[in-house]
Amino acid sequence: MEENKSNSEKSVLEPEKPAKKPTNWKKIVGITGAVVLIAGVSGAVAYTMINGSTKSDGTGVAETTLSGDGSTLTLAEGENLISAAGIYRVTGSISNGYIHVKAGDKDEVKIILDNVSITNPNGPAIYIESNGNTYIELVGENTINATTNDTLKGAIHSKADLKLSGDGTLNIKSTLHGIVCKDDLEIDSGAYIIESGDDGINTNYSAKIDGGTFTIKASGDGIHTDGYLEINDGNITVTAREGLEGTSIKINGGTIKITATDDGINAANKSSEYTVGIEINGGEITVDMGQGDTDAVDSNGYIYINGGTLNITAQSPFDYDGEAKYNGGTIIVNGTKTTSITNQMMGGGGGGQMNPGEQAGGQASEQRTQQQGGQNSSTRRMMMNKQQAQ
Repeated sequence: MEENKSNSEKSVLEPEKPAKKPTNWKKIVGITGAVVLIAGVSGAVAYTMINGSTKSDGTGVAETTLSGDGSTLTLAEGENLISAAGIYRVTGSISNGYIHVKAGDKDEVKIILDNVSITNPNGPAIYIESNGNTYIELVGENTINATTNDTLKGAIHSKADLKLSGDGTLNIKSTLHGIVCKDDLEIDSGAYIIESGDDGINTNYSAKIDGGTFTIKASGDGIHTDGYLEINDGNITVTAREGLEGTSIKINGGTIKITATDDGINAANKSSEYTVGIEINGGEITVDMGQGDTDAVDSNGYIYINGGTLNITAQSPFDYDGEAKYNGGTIIVNGTKTTSITNQMMGGGGGGQMNPGEQAGGQASEQRTQQQGGQNSSTRRMMMNKQQAQ
């Protein structure tokens, strides 16, 4: 894990950007005259591929230059195989089957979900096994239900970079995760209603949300990434054990409402490729925490609040192991506006309510919280447990 730079080495308004794994976007140029085979239980059908190529915009998932409506794939029970690059407009309803994308490593695939209903009692509803970037566009009302397993945990399970967008709606029900991406995930638009037995959205490397509407009810985390989570826009409502979790979390905009029973926003050291911390630059964020050992904003590294509005209802508003800096924006803790980022012990430090000295003098309070910041949160909680036992 990288150590945070000292104040003299960086601006608190622009903290160190997280390290990023080398980009692996692939460019596909001059694809002509290809034939795509789509196999259902009724046999193989040939489709002509729409010509196109991809390019990288340097962030998130590379933009696609594929255009047109593509070929129509009417769903059949069982496996619906996409084995080559192209655009596929998917229609129909199945009660025991799935879409299986197994194209070449340099093949770009775009799937247009057009008012589909997919139920798979034996795994993902959409399984993207191997290919280049994959794009899913939503048209109309779409529903997928999946009984997933420990090997393929997502109702949508992608081993490739994945981008979702569109004007439609996607309803997801999954016994484990809703959407899984083993690489980089980007969501630009669309409406997502997710009910999951574990995480609503789960990625290995990164998740970038530039828009869309999300209603997530999850038994695990609402949105989880082992690496970097960036939210720039969108309307996100999460009810979960933990709302947002990643190694490095940056919120630049959007409307986010979190109801959680463990941590609301949690930065934990899950990847050595990123600096652990939480940075809030904008947005309207509401965090409502349950009782007990819970933290609204919990970081194993830094917390930087530079803008936006953060409205917290919690016994423990903040918990951090590194440094905390307030540089701008609005912080409201249990109905009281403050500029202090207090560091709590065992999630029971009075709900962020300030004593008269803290209300009158924010500087002294900030100095105290920074001195506390180096303590390890797990150590503090063990100490509290020991004191209670005595």
